[in-house]
Amino acid sequence: MVAGALLTLAVTLLASTVGERWSGLLAVFPVLGSVMAVFSQQTRGPAFTAALLRATATGMYSFAAFAWSWPWPCRQWASAHLPSASQSRWPCSV
Repeated sequence: MVAGALLTLAVTLLASTVGERWSGLLAVFPVLGSVMAVFSQQTRGPAFTAALLRATATGMYSFAAFAWSWPWPCRQWASAHLPSASQSRWPCSV
């Protein structure tokens, strides 16, 4: 718990320097990965923990591909179904 608190504190202190997008990314993955690794090590052992961390690293590539490709279909849908999607603060107009 101390490590999670220290990581959260470090990301919070860096937020003004790196910006809101990077601080959001830095907050999620290290904290989530460290908590999952510690608890899976204690409950399932080292082999499971290694498999978990490999799968998490692979999943980050999938998430990055999704995040990169999502705005296009979202804009297409919004322009077809919402009359003023280009002028509104629609969440997909990234």
